[in-house]
Formats: sequence, C-alpha cells, structure tokens
Amino acid sequence: MAALEAQQGQERAERRALVDASKEAVAGLSVGQKVTYTRGGSTYTATVTKVARSKVTIAYRIKSGAERTKVVHAALVTPAETQG
Repeated sequence: MAALEAQQGQERAERRALVDASKEAVAGLSVGQKVTYTRGGSTYTATVTKVARSKVTIAYRIKSGAERTKVVHAALVTPAETQG
C-alpha cells in the first residue's frame, strides 16, 4: 500500500512539474505559430490554433494526409525554426 502511495505521489509531482513548465512555455506561444511536436517517435510540424493557461491546441497532418487536432501541454511543443 505504501509503495502505491509513493508511486502516485511521484506521478503527481511529475504532472505538477509538467504543468509548471507549460505555464512558462505558453508565454512564448501564439495562435498561428508553427511548432514541432514529437509523439511515439514521430515528429510533426503543427500550427497552434488555441492557447490556454498551460495547454495549447495544435493542428497537424499525419502520413496519410489527414488533419488531426490535439490538446497538449505547452512544454511538449517547441517553436519551429524559421528559414530565412
């Protein structure tokens, strides 16, 4: 029982750290901005469509060309490098 509580406490702390990092990261993001998002070994170029307190909604295309939208913590996306 104690091990389970310790694990749950650790998971809570990790989520809290992610939310805190996201609150800082969201300040540098804006609607229409290009970002990169990595999930499951695949990296996607996405566009921010909505900005909230610690999360952003992004739109991206998968290999088949279908468009997907996803709400993610802001700390999990990075601004895409611009060429020029």
